[in-house]
Amino acid sequence: MRFFPRSVICGAMLTVLQVVATAHGHPKDQKAFPHSDALIVCQGAIGTKWTTAKGVEQLSYQVSVDYPATAVISCVSTALRETGWRPLRQDYWNPKLPSSRVRGWMHFVDTTVQPQATVDQWSGQWKSKTGEVVWYTLRYTYPPGDRRSLSVAAGLITADLTKK
Repeated sequence: MRFFPRSVICGAMLTVLQVVATAHGHPKDQKAFPHSDALIVCQGAIGTKWTTAKGVEQLSYQVSVDYPATAVISCVSTALRETGWRPLRQDYWNPKLPSSRVRGWMHFVDTTVQPQATVDQWSGQWKSKTGEVVWYTLRYTYPPGDRRSLSVAAGLITADLTKK
């Protein structure tokens, strides 16, 4: 019977775990998961998660930034503008409503949770020359959070899906 040093066994187990985690959609960093350049991770992001659901690439993370998150909105807007995306003035899903780029932050009370939470939300969408739509929703929820813990959610809708 042959015995292997503990370090060899631990190294092999770690490699297997990394391969399994990546195969199951749990990359350890954003480079491990192919994604669109329209999904922007801003400075200070933690808890970055990449997923794909029904053909829509999605991104979420948190950032510690004071309300109204001007730096995050600028980070996303600048990166998208520099790659040819144009902001939509109306909400993509509700064209009669102005986007947050026009009306600013929305404020409401979420009574579906206990204790009730106050929510500040900013939503915007951009369209590419090829017809893709990328959306971003920024949200502060307090209590139990505060106006410094920002949640960012984003998604990319491919051109073929926008035509449906």
